[in-house]
Amino acid sequence: MPGVIYQAMPRWVVTAADFRIDVDKGSGAVSHALGSHAILCALGTAYNLNLSARMFPYGTVAYVNNGRNGGTFLVFATPRAAGSCTSPMAGELQTGVYIGMMHVF
Repeated sequence: MPGVIYQAMPRWVVTAADFRIDVDKGSGAVSHALGSHAILCALGTAYNLNLSARMFPYGTVAYVNNGRNGGTFLVFATPRAAGSCTSPMAGELQTGVYIGMMHVF
């Protein structure tokens, strides 16, 4: 799961990360299929607009590629039946984007 933070300019930071999730037999309340896995990649940025020394816009784009039996998600929604548009089912892909404004108090 490598990740990197790059200071592109004095007021601009770029972050990137890559994760691989492997599941064995599972435990507790949930049992998972052997060999279930997912790969998640994320790319984000933050920039100081100089409007305030404590205010930063930020954004991230992330993508998850589930293995045949994997059901990892970026954004949770009620598990779905085939055909509706909520959390991905096993073996499906999901892409998510978020943007916002951070204020440090």
